[in-house]
Amino acid sequence: MSRVTFGDLPQELLLKILVFTDGKTLVNSCIPVCRSWKSAIDGSIELQLVIELCADGMVAGDLPDSSVAETLEALYEWRCAWLSLNWSSHIELKIEPSLLKDQSGLRLPHPDIALKGNAYK
Repeated sequence: MSRVTFGDLPQELLLKILVFTDGKTLVNSCIPVCRSWKSAIDGSIELQLVIELCADGMVAGDLPDSSVAETLEALYEWRCAWLSLNWSSHIELKIEPSLLKDQSGLRLPHPDIALKGNAYK
């Protein structure tokens, strides 16, 4: 009887198994195994989504209304927006100046209040 290894598995079955692997393990442990595994992983959009989500510190959830390709495209758009600080909408928040703190942790006074000495410590 001959011995069967993961390398002997059909690519479709290998991908069904690897989809349960996290992105870090895919990149660090599975891709370096051999060229056929790298090719299988690179050619699987589902595994590419797992890897890309891991790169952004996310995990896959349910994808009820969108395909894997649409989700991957949305992830790329989200990443580009973060890297370029190009937001789709802007919200302006007004902060009460008396609540602001400087980097030392001291409360900063309201600009309309005149202080003497270290009265705001």
